Amino acid sequence: NMTTMMHVTQAALPHLELADEGASIVNLASLAGRSGGHSGSLAYSMTKGAVLTWTRSLAAELGEHGIRVNAVAPGLILGTRFHDQHTTTESANVTIKGIPLGRADNSDDVARTITFLASEYDGFISGATIDVNGGIYRMKAQGVVPRWRGHACVGDMIKSDTIRPPLICAPARAGHKAQILISDAN
Repeated sequence: NMTTMMHVTQAALPHLELADEGASIVNLASLAGRSGGHSGSLAYSMTKGAVLTWTRSLAAELGEHGIRVNAVAPGLILGTRFHDQHTTTESANVTIKGIPLGRADNSDDVARTITFLASEYDGFISGATIDVNGGIYRMKAQGVVPRWRGHACVGDMIKSDTIRPPLICAPARAGHKAQILISDAN
């Protein structure tokens, strides 16, 4: 994971530095790099964690050249060579049940995110990792287990120093999306 990424970056860097209006590098990390992965995935998880650090460090070094560096961290993407080889059907089903959006990623989810980060529309994001995993990383990282069905009130789910209640929450009505207003407490 790291060796190839380093070689490709080194080969591309002279060309990226010549771009008149900046350039972009998008690295492919993984949910495993953030969460530590499952038992038996030590080497994979470790190298994907290194991709996250590489991304932040490279963003700091290349910013002065107008080069943005970001990463995308997908979760479970069924139908890939990796998951076909290393993920059992039972494990995939358990993982999907824990994903707040109720499904696995697909390659289009990841491709759209990479396209955005590589485009001119992303002119000021650098050093970031975008989680493309249906919300499972946030849930695992915060130790939060959703307890409601049919309601949008998430006030006690927010465990952040920057986003805190008060929240105005309304139940989700049949056929409508939940309504949530998050207001800064300052």
